[in-house]
Amino acid sequence: MRANAAFVWSVVKHLKSNAVAIGRAGQLIGAGAGQVDRVSACRIAIDKAGDRIKGDPEAIAASDAFFPFTDGPQLLIEAGIRCIVHPGGSKRDQDTLDLCNQHNVTCLLTGIRHFRH
Repeated sequence: MRANAAFVWSVVKHLKSNAVAIGRAGQLIGAGAGQVDRVSACRIAIDKAGDRIKGDPEAIAASDAFFPFTDGPQLLIEAGIRCIVHPGGSKRDQDTLDLCNQHNVTCLLTGIRHFRH
């Protein structure tokens, strides 16, 4: 999982913000970039990834900036994501961590923000 998380985290760095990337086994399988909000970026990335993330324990999502609310992570979890990588830094980070813990999803906080316009 560590190598896949590092891969997806490096991919999302190069996407236009707001960006969410979904990858597995060293492949980018979905990306939502340049959106006005993180939820839209999640929806687009999930749509692009399609059924390739259902039941795949290696399916990882990364966001270029923190999740201000749990709605984006909730969509990713419902789609089958088992690991979410983001920089953290929101006042509501604990809500996202709690949501991930409730669903047995790994949540990695990097402390580094890739967000750019």
